[in-house]
Amino acid sequence: MYFENELGKVYYEVYGRADAPAIMFLHGINMNHETFKNQAEALQEKYRVIIWDLPYHGKSSPIDDKLLFSETTADIVNELLDHLKIKKVVLAGLSLGSYVTQIAAFKYPEKVKATIHIGCGPLHPPVPSLIKIANPLIGLFIKLYPRKAFLKPLPTTGP
Repeated sequence: MYFENELGKVYYEVYGRADAPAIMFLHGINMNHETFKNQAEALQEKYRVIIWDLPYHGKSSPIDDKLLFSETTADIVNELLDHLKIKKVVLAGLSLGSYVTQIAAFKYPEKVKATIHIGCGPLHPPVPSLIKIANPLIGLFIKLYPRKAFLKPLPTTGP
């Protein structure tokens, strides 16, 4: 499914019952919604699970280059939750997704029940100097990385 706003469109999938506690997974750079497909399938009996493609990734469109990627994506998280009529959510972010998770929790604390961070450093407080330097480079990397690489299928494992 797609959610569209004035910035573009993002692809998402929802698993589980609408009345179950919600968890949203946010992937890292050079990944897409498929990163958490196994988790979505495993958790759908007890949770409403949302997996999606961040802007520039998978089936989602890019956003305006003048916008800050992580902050704008956190706003999209908020809008997608509204669209899905989710009042409270657990956000689980991997790498870049963890930065977006932290910003979303900071900007929209009334909607974020808890956060899970997989492979990431803190943004608030304090912001390490290395993160201050690396943050603008993340957007540049995403912009310069070949779009075809974001769209290639991920290898499957298991039965």
